[in-house]
Amino acid sequence: MRLSPFFKHDVTSWQIPLRLILVLPFVLQIVASVGALGWLSYLNGQQAVNETAGYLLSESANHIDRQLRNYLAIPEQAMANSELITRNNNLSSKQWKSLESIFLRQLEINPTLASIGLGRENREAIGAERLSDNALTVWRSGQATNYELQAFYTAEIGKSAQPIRRNANFDPKRSPWYQTAIKAKGLTWSPISPHASGMTAYLYASQPLVINFQPQGVLFSSLNLGQINNFLREVKLSQRGQSFIIERSGLLVATSTSEKPFRPINQVHGAQRTSALESIHPVTQAAAKYIMAEWPESVPLKRSYRRELLVSGNSYFLQVQPLRDSRGLDWLIVVIIPKADFAGQVNQNTQTTIILSLGALAIAIIASTIISRIITEPLLNLLAVSQRVALSDFSQKAKVGAIAEFSVVARSFNQMLQDLQQSRRQLEEYSRLLENKVSERTAKLQQEISERMVVESALQSANQELQRIAYIDGLTQVANRRHFDECLQAEWRRLERAGLPLSLILCDVDYFKAFNDTYGHQMGDECLRQVATVLQRAVKRPGDIVARYGGEEFGIILPNTTARGAAQIITRIQSKLGELKIQHEQSKVSSWVTLSFGVATMIPLHDIDASKIVTIADHALYQAKLSGRNQAISQEVAL
Repeated sequence: MRLSPFFKHDVTSWQIPLRLILVLPFVLQIVASVGALGWLSYLNGQQAVNETAGYLLSESANHIDRQLRNYLAIPEQAMANSELITRNNNLSSKQWKSLESIFLRQLEINPTLASIGLGRENREAIGAERLSDNALTVWRSGQATNYELQAFYTAEIGKSAQPIRRNANFDPKRSPWYQTAIKAKGLTWSPISPHASGMTAYLYASQPLVINFQPQGVLFSSLNLGQINNFLREVKLSQRGQSFIIERSGLLVATSTSEKPFRPINQVHGAQRTSALESIHPVTQAAAKYIMAEWPESVPLKRSYRRELLVSGNSYFLQVQPLRDSRGLDWLIVVIIPKADFAGQVNQNTQTTIILSLGALAIAIIASTIISRIITEPLLNLLAVSQRVALSDFSQKAKVGAIAEFSVVARSFNQMLQDLQQSRRQLEEYSRLLENKVSERTAKLQQEISERMVVESALQSANQELQRIAYIDGLTQVANRRHFDECLQAEWRRLERAGLPLSLILCDVDYFKAFNDTYGHQMGDECLRQVATVLQRAVKRPGDIVARYGGEEFGIILPNTTARGAAQIITRIQSKLGELKIQHEQSKVSSWVTLSFGVATMIPLHDIDASKIVTIADHALYQAKLSGRNQAISQEVAL
């Protein structure tokens, strides 16, 4: 009858089974590693979201700012050209054809210009305008038209044609663009004015026309705000991101949404301005209310601001950037992007990491359980046999298993049982020769002790081999992540005492997922093995550590190495890897397998954890990938 493997001998209740002792430390360590990996993955994901969003917000706002400034410079240039020509012409109504040609020429040169013209003190006015269908028209008002503004298509000028638009008793001096120019005594912007048709709105730039120190009237030009709307819609944001421009009063200037910055009504101008505070889009309205509360009209904005806004339970990134000039323009460029547009892929990657980590945990637990069973089974069998022997039962023998060291122990134990049986027979048969037999037995026991010492030595060698296996990555045969972390901590403390620099290189195989998808996982494993060999051959000193950091990512610890020394090692790695010419058709940077590098160099300090240098190197690696891959980004930190 086989005895139960646990607690059948005389033991106290506090003793712990060997199998539990073997399994529990590995399980606890793996659980801690998986938890830390999941948490770091989450933190890195959030950091990536914030950094990517900040970059996109800044780039989008700056791009809109540059384009708007170029766009707003067009009316000033057009008026400058017209002023030079106008100063050399007679401004009487008899010279209208000449002035019409000047203004039409400016519209042809500048396709984005909506209108340009001249209003005089004597109520005469003349100008050219581009309609919504891109047709060009001219209009005039003066004594010859009984001060009625009459507009004609350019193709019908000089023919007996009816005006396409009339405005009785027109006086340019009542127009906002005229009054603001006279008040400013120079080039200025007038308030945005909806067009009479109610289909769009214009932004007017105007300036007094002075000839021989005598005021002659006001030159003006305008831009169609609908073109700014079109431009904002073309700016590539995220899937649900939007941008809009408002005045400091909260009135909309332009927006990338379908909403118009004006609303048609029955009044003189045909439309009225739309306030962003009353926008039909909830996100636009919420952003405008937040901006007006955070930065009232009386508070000047001199730089851009970034905030995180909550709208209907959804988080948004908000960028507010001022657009001001010396001629009275004071707008706010607003870019708002849902956080979910960035976090989706990051969250998916985090979930994948957690699932893979849990899978690795399960595999590790199963493997450690199997290994512990393999290790403890011979010992338990030996325990059962020894209990039988204690009861003078020599009928069973220890099983000889597959583990060499335990097999030696089992054979020695069986041999010992055989010797004990033989000794008992000899004691019964040769009682008279007891003294000689005792001496012979003593010699045999000494031999057994020697054999046990050999076995113990073999067990120590086996333990050393197991420890080596625990620190080596099974695929690439370089150090694993565990060994990497322990070496980094040890070198950090050592170099901290010595005051010497420590360099860390993190490198990643470019587009490795595409490599696996194209050539298969077996070729992917072979690629990682070749890359690991290249890294091992590139380092020269015994103290340099090459480790597989995770997946297709490797780490190199370089004690007492400056940034320049790390750069030399990267050059050797790139050269040796290039000599292998591992084909990679799906790479976007080369036909061969390449690496991206992130390098961090710093002198360890007592109050800074070793994880600091890992974070810096990881950020540099991220920058290398973001900058196009197949390159190295180095950051040397002076603390």
